[in-house]
Amino acid sequence: MAFLKCVLSFFLLTSSLGVAQQYSPPKGTPTVALNAAALPTSFANVTNPQDPTAVLQIHQTLGLYPFVIDGKQFDRLDLVFHENVWANVTMLGVFQSLSALEAGLKSFLAAVTSQHAITTQLIQIHEKGTTARSASYYTGTYLGTGSFTNQSLISWGTYEDNWVKNLTTGQWRIIERTLTFAGPSSGNGAIFGA
Repeated sequence: MAFLKCVLSFFLLTSSLGVAQQYSPPKGTPTVALNAAALPTSFANVTNPQDPTAVLQIHQTLGLYPFVIDGKQFDRLDLVFHENVWANVTMLGVFQSLSALEAGLKSFLAAVTSQHAITTQLIQIHEKGTTARSASYYTGTYLGTGSFTNQSLISWGTYEDNWVKNLTTGQWRIIERTLTFAGPSSGNGAIFGA
């Protein structure tokens, strides 16, 4: 029920603004993530006709994210996230701005080489075409460096994202992200402290 209230308040707020980039994300309250069994029901409307251009733009923007972070181009996260992003990255904490998210990811990935894969996706464009939401499976593979060379860690989970469209540029950006792990990671977590 709390999740539905959050989604409804997000939709009503962004719909009433008229200019999607003015949306102010929630501060300090984690978004309630759905479990994998609830995702098909929650996204049942994705089988209805949607704006294919918007779906493709969001799909492409999601695909850009792994290349940005794996290439350690953290200053380019603005290609994926809104400047006022609110992100609950389970093992790193809650970030309430793009600059905070950049710093958190940069610190977390500093000692490793990484390769992220975003696979199965559900994308739902909301009725007025200025907001959307998506759920994506991801796998992160992290390779140790220095004294941790030849050691690795693999994690997997789901990104649940809320999106806003910039009405001036037509570009979509993530305004809220919640990362939920599918289970325990496999490998040596000490590689992050190399």
